[in-house]
Amino acid sequence: MARTTTPPPQAVVIYDGHCVFCTRSKDQLRRILRDDGVEYLSFRDQGTLERFPGLNEDECDLAMQYIDERGRLFSGAEAAVRAVLRRPWYAFAWVYYIPGLRQLADWVYRHIARRRFGISGRSSECNAEVCTLPAPKSES
Repeated sequence: MARTTTPPPQAVVIYDGHCVFCTRSKDQLRRILRDDGVEYLSFRDQGTLERFPGLNEDECDLAMQYIDERGRLFSGAEAAVRAVLRRPWYAFAWVYYIPGLRQLADWVYRHIARRRFGISGRSSECNAEVCTLPAPKSES
């Protein structure tokens, strides 16, 4: 069962605005989608998390979030897939749901997300209290 939160007036992508890699990925997604029906918000901006009850900083630290107009919440690789599926010519993204491919995509996403600050660095807004990832959970 999909997690839900307060339905936004339009789809929302929530990313880490203090992460250079995340910001570049958000910019690339925006260029691909060319869709004014998607709002892009940094979870680090004041008020973002308060808009979406049930969504917390730790899970946003670990993965991009996508909230559709019905309030359904998707995280990580699936968030990117759901955003891309807004465009009919990207229907190939449904291959994500093929057993095995989904697990592989999620694994790759988690490994990149965990190392994102080392890949592209931190923005100037980062300090000792911000831009530190939660301790990784054991992988199955």
